[in-house]
Amino acid sequence: KARAWLNGNVTGLTGINKVNLNAESYDPGSNFDIVTNYRFDVPITGYYQVNATILWANANDTKTYRTLIYVNGAHVAGIIYTSSGAANAGNTVSDVIYCTSGDYIGLYGQTDDASADFYGAAGASGWTYISVHLLSID
Repeated sequence: KARAWLNGNVTGLTGINKVNLNAESYDPGSNFDIVTNYRFDVPITGYYQVNATILWANANDTKTYRTLIYVNGAHVAGIIYTSSGAANAGNTVSDVIYCTSGDYIGLYGQTDDASADFYGAAGASGWTYISVHLLSID
């Protein structure tokens, strides 16, 4: 299990971007890399509960914002939000994902809004994050 979050904002985003989660709430198995790859390295084959949220700062009217979970560099789960008005926009995705030992799980965001930012205020661990928990082994 692990929970990692974004400590600081990331600006100038369009297209699909990896969220470089650079702080941890917990990671007792040292499976989340918050320095180089910004991902959870799966230690045990099984079913994992994965929850992720991205808060998009500076969102604009009628733009789209996606929160995406990737396994081994491929999209496996996600959610889309289309804004109505200008404000911060947050969306959360949650899924149970089967992974094998050696797989890796990462958080990505996608937008067509060049002024939107990944929001991760310093010390605010609840804005943009991913949590990964092993539910059962195969």
